[in-house]
Amino acid sequence: MKPNYFLLTVFLILTSPIYGQTSRQVSGVVKDSTGAAIPMATIKLLSVTDSSTIIANTEGRFIFSSITATQFTLVFSSLGYLPLTRQYTLITGSRTVELDPVILKSDTIALKGVIVTNVPVRIKEDTIEYDALAYKTRLGATLEDMLKKLPGLEVAKDGSISAQGKQVSKVQLNGKDFVSGDIKSLTRNLPSDLVHSVQVIDDYGEQAKLTGIKNGESQKILNISIRKDKNHGYFVQGRIGGGFDAFPPTKAADRDGRYATSASFFNFQDKRQITVTGEINNTNTSLFDINGGRKGPDPFGDKQNGIVTTRAVGLNYRDDWGKKLTVYGSYSLAGNLVFTNSSMIRDNLSVQSPSNQKLASTRNDHNVNHQINFNIEYRPDTMNFFKIIPVFSYGGVRSDENFRGLVQAGNSSRTLISEYSSYIYAKSSTPNFGMNVLYNHKFYKRGRNFNALLTGGRGTNEQFENPTYHYLVGRTGAPINQLINSNSCKDSISTSFSYLEPLGKRSYFEFRYNYHNALTTAMRMTDTV
Repeated sequence: MKPNYFLLTVFLILTSPIYGQTSRQVSGVVKDSTGAAIPMATIKLLSVTDSSTIIANTEGRFIFSSITATQFTLVFSSLGYLPLTRQYTLITGSRTVELDPVILKSDTIALKGVIVTNVPVRIKEDTIEYDALAYKTRLGATLEDMLKKLPGLEVAKDGSISAQGKQVSKVQLNGKDFVSGDIKSLTRNLPSDLVHSVQVIDDYGEQAKLTGIKNGESQKILNISIRKDKNHGYFVQGRIGGGFDAFPPTKAADRDGRYATSASFFNFQDKRQITVTGEINNTNTSLFDINGGRKGPDPFGDKQNGIVTTRAVGLNYRDDWGKKLTVYGSYSLAGNLVFTNSSMIRDNLSVQSPSNQKLASTRNDHNVNHQINFNIEYRPDTMNFFKIIPVFSYGGVRSDENFRGLVQAGNSSRTLISEYSSYIYAKSSTPNFGMNVLYNHKFYKRGRNFNALLTGGRGTNEQFENPTYHYLVGRTGAPINQLINSNSCKDSISTSFSYLEPLGKRSYFEFRYNYHNALTTAMRMTDTV
């Protein structure tokens, strides 16, 4: 493939004021005519730059976390009330705006007999549950297509999900952790017709589940319940597509095709869950995280463009090995090849020393990432609980780049100042491993609890770079040929112990001890040839 890209950038060194959009947090409360809060009211935001829909909480409060427009319209609606539309203009420069309470009037209609067959949304303490049957999707749709229809949920282009303005950090299947690190590996592969319900849960962590005491800030997680009639058997889904670039190159020989194919396998058997997903494409998309990253100098800065060819496969497994032991884990292998062809022209219009610079670059990046997560849960009896979590990841990248540079004086004569070519070879690897061990003991007295956590790990980063320069005209202050080796390592260990003693129904005493130790070493060696 020989894609041609041309990037024209002009830098003006002038003194001028710069203005930017201010992002504001806008909040308020929805009430009825008696002053009582209206829970689960729907609020829709309409503006030139923003458009989203959220649901008020159980106290009628709502929050739009990031509004850039100064003029916008909010549409309020709730079952049993007349809808209300209000327009707002923000004059204050504050980043936090509290709106006046919004009052909705009752909408009373005499109806004949009504049979309620489905409740689309239910609220259960810290959980909002959506009935999947109430949100129709097309044949062959995925879970992500359904999530886009749920009020209060927002799905970004990269597959990330937000619920009531907070990022969703984890996903569960039938109340059990789906251990893959990528949420979209499930949401973009699981068929929507297998889903019975979707729950948005405020999760306070493993210790809160064991002790029943919620501390700190909660995280949003999704729990996907599979239909009972679909929770036994095998399900396979595949997709394939192809085409050409919308803007073909000038040369017919450079007309490269685009392809995208993916496949997913699901096996549900009561408490056993097995999923396998894979993909191959050259459309700059991926169902997995590829954490290799790019290393080495880059004259154009950190790029996200280019032609990306991706290959990835992932496996998830969960099952009960007897009545006391549960194991679950995941493995993913993802890699991509990024080819980038870039050109840039930079004009410096300074009165004292005008100049013109031209850069042309071709670059190849090979990225690979391995990720292994495993969990072992053991309950010898109802009073004791052990959990062991070994983790391992490896990210690697290899890149090579050729670029040419030309610098001319910015006057009419265009005097040649320097001309050079360069080749940069770089590679890096980031192996990381660690282990977490959790023990919890419940005493016979309700609420009395002992908890111990031990965490240890090592993370390393090894980089090698070999930049070489060849100057045809002019000279550089930098060495012509360098060998650069960089190594860093971080070892850490931490432990915590806590003891809880209930003091009545609404209070408790907690004794906690925390210890953390980390050692970081770094080394950089540069040789000039």
